[in-house]
Amino acid sequence: MADLTCSNCGASNADSQKFCGECGIGLSLVCVNGHSNPPSQKFCGECGEVLGESEVAKPSPADEAGERRLVSVLFADLVGF
Repeated sequence: MADLTCSNCGASNADSQKFCGECGIGLSLVCVNGHSNPPSQKFCGECGEVLGESEVAKPSPADEAGERRLVSVLFADLVGF
């Protein structure tokens, strides 16, 4: 097995470890599809899924129904002026 080097403190850790034995930071993040990624990434490098605690803004139910806009209308009849 190869050793993993912690990106935070540089300590050497066993390949089977999920967290650094020196500083406790996660050694890799696994997306919902099972791809392993470095802890510094926000999105999976293989499939683009969101990693860790970061959340992508999702539209609220009101946004999905449509957007409401204020509209002003001006009508002018110039025939026979």
